[in-house]
Amino acid sequence: MSNKDRSSWPENIRAIHESRGMRFINEQQLRTFSTNILRMNGTELLMAAEKLHDEEIGLSLMYVNNKDAGSQAHRELKRYLHNFVASAMTLVDHTRVMLAELYGGEKIHGEILEKIKSTVAASPVCKFVQDMRNYMVHKGLPNSEMYLEGSNTDDGFVFKAGVRIRTAELLNWDGWKSLSKSYLRNASEFIEIQDFTKQYLEEINGFTQWLEDRLVSHHSEDLLELQRLQLLNQLPSDPEKISTLSVGSDESGTEEKPRTQQVVDGLAKSLLEKITEFEVPSKSNHERDFKSQRPSLTLSDDDYLKNAVIRGCDVNDEAVVLFVHEAGKSYGLREVDLSLVQELHGEIANDHWVRSRFDHEFVLEAFISWGRDSWRSGVVESFFDYLYKRAEEEVVEYEVFYPIAQLEVEEPFEFGEVVIAPVSGELFDKVESDLRPSAEGQQVGFDKLIGDLRSKYQGLAAVKVQMKVHPSFIHKASYAIAKDCVDLIRFFSPRSLNADARSPLALCGNEFVPVKKIIAISAAGFMNYEGGGDKFISHWQLSSRGVNDLLTKGVAKAGQLLDAYSLNEFQRAVRSAMILYSKGCTMATDTDRLRYTILSAEKVYLRHSQEHAPSCIAKRISNVVRFDDVDQEKVSSCISKSYFMRDDVESPSLLVKEALFVATLAIYNALLTALNNVEGFTTRSEFIDALECR
Repeated sequence: MSNKDRSSWPENIRAIHESRGMRFINEQQLRTFSTNILRMNGTELLMAAEKLHDEEIGLSLMYVNNKDAGSQAHRELKRYLHNFVASAMTLVDHTRVMLAELYGGEKIHGEILEKIKSTVAASPVCKFVQDMRNYMVHKGLPNSEMYLEGSNTDDGFVFKAGVRIRTAELLNWDGWKSLSKSYLRNASEFIEIQDFTKQYLEEINGFTQWLEDRLVSHHSEDLLELQRLQLLNQLPSDPEKISTLSVGSDESGTEEKPRTQQVVDGLAKSLLEKITEFEVPSKSNHERDFKSQRPSLTLSDDDYLKNAVIRGCDVNDEAVVLFVHEAGKSYGLREVDLSLVQELHGEIANDHWVRSRFDHEFVLEAFISWGRDSWRSGVVESFFDYLYKRAEEEVVEYEVFYPIAQLEVEEPFEFGEVVIAPVSGELFDKVESDLRPSAEGQQVGFDKLIGDLRSKYQGLAAVKVQMKVHPSFIHKASYAIAKDCVDLIRFFSPRSLNADARSPLALCGNEFVPVKKIIAISAAGFMNYEGGGDKFISHWQLSSRGVNDLLTKGVAKAGQLLDAYSLNEFQRAVRSAMILYSKGCTMATDTDRLRYTILSAEKVYLRHSQEHAPSCIAKRISNVVRFDDVDQEKVSSCISKSYFMRDDVESPSLLVKEALFVATLAIYNALLTALNNVEGFTTRSEFIDALECR
């Protein structure tokens, strides 16, 4: 059904779509396409010009052996200029047509035209940009030139690069209007593309904001009427249905449990009915003749085979699981049928007695045990009750330690739901004292085990997790928490701020410390060298005072981000950003480090993936972060340069190193700002709106 054919629509829906308020919203939405074209073309033009005006990039593009790249960069700049001035006139024409069609003959139309005459129509730079479009259509592209100049200053010899347009050549065209001529005559020898682009965007954005506010005010009654129609349409058509709307169930889940039990027991019973005998292929003659040297154990029905679980293929080469063995016969289920146990786990996975305590493997083992007993006895009891009882018996409290390489802490401190604690000698003394009686007759092996643990882990910090789980689920339930915990803690390490340093902090077993191993042979002899990179030498000793310093930076709020499932959209974005930045601190190359750092900024400071990342990140972070010795423009420029250089920053020059240092520090502090506001916003857009309204 097309939007134009509304005759068959319900009357209330048709009234909404034909209202003046909805028409106004639709027209405003259409106009955003024109304004977006102008703004994005302007942004791309400014970024291209800034890239060519960067002294280091501009200098590299002037090299003889880089002539093709320099020419293409120049051509691209002209393409962006063409698109920008064309979109400027597109917005002018679209706005004029929209105003005439919607408000022609009304008082507000005259008011808007007067505003245009006194602002953008009277602006020399606005008229110049619009006439530049006519210049390109009737005369051609302006004759711009790439340049590289050097001058002596107090700071040494300084280069200046970029692209510029000679003012005199533009004035040779007789198509300029009076305001445009005034703009050109007041200009210097050269017209700088960045200057008129920024000025034009500022003036157009100012008028656009005024126009939107004025039209919203003009349509205030229409918008209220639209809101009333929409609210009426949301209510049930039958008033009696209002009293029967569901209000949800209480948190105890007492209404949900019978339904869950019924579904689980139904699935379990259907699987039980599928248990059947399977014939396993016997060994061939050549297999029987083969005498394996590996130790083996022969089992019979009277021994362990009775309750063995055997996975293999039957005579039809179909994957089966056999778990009942009687009188020389084996019974079980096809693998494809047994996979339905995953559905059993899915039905109960969100219940409080299941969540984070065991997974489908425990459910599978319990089902096999229940199925074997039920098949043999012929009595089918509730699998749900059987599983619940098994969980009560086997799920117990554990205190789990994950040692952290490269980190020592003076005293334990809480980090969200876990504790970062030292692996002390007293801990091993207690373990040794508690377990030595049970190691009777194995003292040598026991002492060696405790000694090895002491030498590897004593003195390091560890993530201590308290959890109530089934033994089979300990490593799965706690590992993800511990890994995320270390990634968030690493964010606060002293070396994380430095673009040229690394923080190899990690769970023991996950360390990433590149080691160079070299064997050199010559007539004089043999040399073997082994060593790590300087960037990765980082052992963090965190004192009690150091923990207090971290609390002022927001480490307690970072701990609240451990449980991702309980977070809103903004909190998840901050969590992801911190982990990305932190992982970048373990990267071997500067290029990878920079990529992770930029990605971390985009996680929080972009509304969505369709925004122009380089310009938005540079603008928003430079608006947030302040340094005593680096101004806002410098921060923006360094972030922009980082984007330009992000694909290859190995062996950077001093200028690039400075830019990377400033950009990394700015992004780090911007993420800290977001972290310290995690409780005040629910979405990234809300956070960015608040920043841009400052």
